[in-house]
Amino acid sequence: MGWKGGIDEAGYGALLGPLVHGGAACPAGTDLAGLFASAGLPLADSKAVYRGGKGLARMEAAVLFAARLSGWTGGDLPSLLRHLLGPEAPRAAAAFEAVGAAAPPLPLFGAAGLPTLPSDPPSLSLFARFTFPREFNLLLSSMNKSALAMARLFGVLARMVYSLGDGGEVVVDKQGGRNRYLPFLAERFAPDFVFVLAEGAAESAYVVGDRLTLVFRPEAESSSPLAALASMTAKYLRECYMSFFNRYWTARVPGAAPTAGYPADARRFFEALRPLIERESLQHSDVLRLK
Repeated sequence: MGWKGGIDEAGYGALLGPLVHGGAACPAGTDLAGLFASAGLPLADSKAVYRGGKGLARMEAAVLFAARLSGWTGGDLPSLLRHLLGPEAPRAAAAFEAVGAAAPPLPLFGAAGLPTLPSDPPSLSLFARFTFPREFNLLLSSMNKSALAMARLFGVLARMVYSLGDGGEVVVDKQGGRNRYLPFLAERFAPDFVFVLAEGAAESAYVVGDRLTLVFRPEAESSSPLAALASMTAKYLRECYMSFFNRYWTARVPGAAPTAGYPADARRFFEALRPLIERESLQHSDVLRLK
């Protein structure tokens, strides 16, 4: 039967906070959209759900519902990170703890309690990966930003394939108007194992090996429920971090208004923080991304 998956990111254009990649997969033929609709939960591009800073509680409910479908039994934020990040969870947990997030119970933004699962839930797998500013800046010393994002994306893909096998199709949101992904794939996999099915504005599709298909589409979240779920997962985890990041720094720098972390506002926020950062002998690159 095979499986289908989706991968997306949140925070690519930010200068503060992490870049987060999310991934979701389930058996082919699963009516994921119908399942979320019957539970009264959104399943769409995170920007549509979390519009203008609203909708975060609804997005949280949807992501935690998906996490429970994937085997998470509930609990606090560190337990969710362990479930979604696997071996990378300790580093992410340390970054959260550094901004005062000890072990907060979930949900963070909505009413207490978790969405009820259906009596016969389908199989679902959920993945995530964080790239915090210090690591982001270190990686930029050896690759450009686009290559960095692709390398981190492949980390999510590798976990997906390791978990589910190679008989799947994964839809990925296109980034930066790129149409040709063959150089990235040929570098990651043996060139003789990558076959081009299509390369164009509407879709770039490839077969890797015998049974793994990768499809890159603009606004993939609108055509793939799994890419939409990946988008919401990445955005939710980033917002979890940014909520503690803002609370931590604004408590220490009176008068500093919270930030979403994107360029113009990020520089305003960083300038407010700069004296404290320098007094504590922190490197700017530990907090602020170079690109």
